[in-house]
Amino acid sequence: MKNLIRIMKQTAKDNRKKIVIGEGWDERCLKAADYVLREGYADLVLLGDEKQIMKEAEEFKVDITAAEIINPKTSEMREKLAKDLYELRKAKGMTEEKALKLLDDVNYFGCMLVHTGYVDGMAGSAICSTAELMRPALQIIKTKPDAKLVSEVLISEDRKNNRILMFSDCSLNIDPDAEQLAHIAVNAADLAKSFNFEPKVALLSFSTKGSGGDADIIKKSREAAKLAQEMRPSYVIDAEYQGDAATNPHAAKRKCKDAKIMGDANVLVFPNLTAGNITLHLLSQLSDMKIDLSALVGIRKPVMILGRSTPLETVINLIIMAAFEANTSK
Repeated sequence: MKNLIRIMKQTAKDNRKKIVIGEGWDERCLKAADYVLREGYADLVLLGDEKQIMKEAEEFKVDITAAEIINPKTSEMREKLAKDLYELRKAKGMTEEKALKLLDDVNYFGCMLVHTGYVDGMAGSAICSTAELMRPALQIIKTKPDAKLVSEVLISEDRKNNRILMFSDCSLNIDPDAEQLAHIAVNAADLAKSFNFEPKVALLSFSTKGSGGDADIIKKSREAAKLAQEMRPSYVIDAEYQGDAATNPHAAKRKCKDAKIMGDANVLVFPNLTAGNITLHLLSQLSDMKIDLSALVGIRKPVMILGRSTPLETVINLIIMAAFEANTSK
């Protein structure tokens, strides 16, 4: 994991980007901002009431004097951003009055700063729910031209086996069809590649190479793997694997001898949100797996979900990752 973080930090420092933090008064955000600014990983914009932010910064003994602070409710940019938001969403029933009201929300305001290019990426949802940031992110920033959907990838440290594993999708897409699942797999694989991993993507199931029969959910994983492999022929993308066959070479030898993936997958793709989300929360509670980062992939510009219970170290890494992705996204 240290190598991955090192890659992120070096890339961010070599070409500093500007990142907006949605809830600039939050304790973890302020402490993270202090570190990121001091180390030179990004230029930062903190959203919120300036007096409150400065008061909290003094209380937490952090230095954020190098950050730009913008209050969405009083900013001189409000009128212009409201007009831009109206133009962007008028076909969906947006009015200028409604747009102006929405910009009171740090999530809408921050996403508009990203959309207009004032900043290069955003980190938010340190206090609010994921959905409150995802809604404006999908409405305003939208997907990349070649992406069919936005998905989330969790980057975790398997300390027991000394390796990095990436999981998707554990937060956004409830019941993807085969084509959507293929794009989730490709999104995750592309992120792995951006960190110089050679993607080995296993689409997970309760079945390994036919052992569970031909249930529709198994067929979906097989079809998704086929579509994803066609989209990224240079990657290894295969289905269907139980968790042990995908991650344990000894289990793989017994369950799927001569398969493309023999317990050495580095990207694990769940068939639906139920499987992914349950696994994520159980791993965090019952194992020594460490979830270090999460990233939205397929979105046009970087948006990081900080999370309401995420430790400070991870908040720091997510802000740096926003700067990293601003450098590496195409």
